Amino acid sequence: MKIKMFMLGVTAAVVLAACGEGAVMESSKAEETTTAAAASSAETEAASNAAESSESESNTAEETTAEASQATTEAAIALSEKVKMGTPVLLEGGTAELDLDQDGNKEKIQFTATADDYELTVNDVVTQGTGWSLTGEIYALSMDGSTVELLIPEDGPSDDPLIYVYGYDNGGMKLAGTLATGIHDISVTDGKINCRELSSIFQTVGVSTQYKYEKHTLISVDLGFYKMNNTVTALMEIPAYDEKNGEEGAVVISEGSSVKILGTDNKEWIEIEDIASGKTGWLKLAPDTYSDLEISGAAIPSTVCFDGIILAG
Repeated sequence: MKIKMFMLGVTAAVVLAACGEGAVMESSKAEETTTAAAASSAETEAASNAAESSESESNTAEETTAEASQATTEAAIALSEKVKMGTPVLLEGGTAELDLDQDGNKEKIQFTATADDYELTVNDVVTQGTGWSLTGEIYALSMDGSTVELLIPEDGPSDDPLIYVYGYDNGGMKLAGTLATGIHDISVTDGKINCRELSSIFQTVGVSTQYKYEKHTLISVDLGFYKMNNTVTALMEIPAYDEKNGEEGAVVISEGSSVKILGTDNKEWIEIEDIASGKTGWLKLAPDTYSDLEISGAAIPSTVCFDGIILAG
């Protein structure tokens, strides 16, 4: 009986031990499952955060690109408007996109220059030229209010500025002409191009000139009269005309008189005023000369007639 009871006790202990080990195993499995689930949840959350971060970065990049694109568009619009405001606009870095012929399509402009030569590329068409002390800059200006022209300035051999004006014609660039003035001495009003250039005769002084732009060509406008308004002193008695092609000697300028050079027709006549008397008259330029005066049929240098005449060189 005791032996049976002992055997039963041993058996029960074995069973209980087995049950305890099973419970421990089940508990361990439960912990492993919980840990795995937590890890999986962390991985899911990390992936979600990474996706959100990536999406945020993508949105930021898209916003930056959109802002840059908008800024570029606004700059292009601003440039297109500026070139129609009447004064030359510098193309920064020699590059720009402008609708030169106003057909709705922008032309791509690239310009490079040394002191002696330049290369202008519009779309794929290359135009080359030479100059004298080129500034290395290129400007845009609408000279007729409808098309846009490109202006290339140079300082010239003796500070005699010159501007090469190009128009866009049939896919290429055409030299429309030159303006003997500085780039900042140009303005456009009502389709008229206003400049300040050196007089063609008598004195080397700046006078107001005007051009019009037609069919990709610069055309000089005859203003009839070009003001000078500087004062000189007569070095001899000078017989002047009372009017163009009038009577020589009808107005006499005495030696030593202060005389105002009022202006010229830029061809052959110079208007003067005797400051003391207030009388005005005309002097005639000798044929085939720049500043010699025709007096009683002879060509007399203006510097012999007047002290204070402005001549270059």
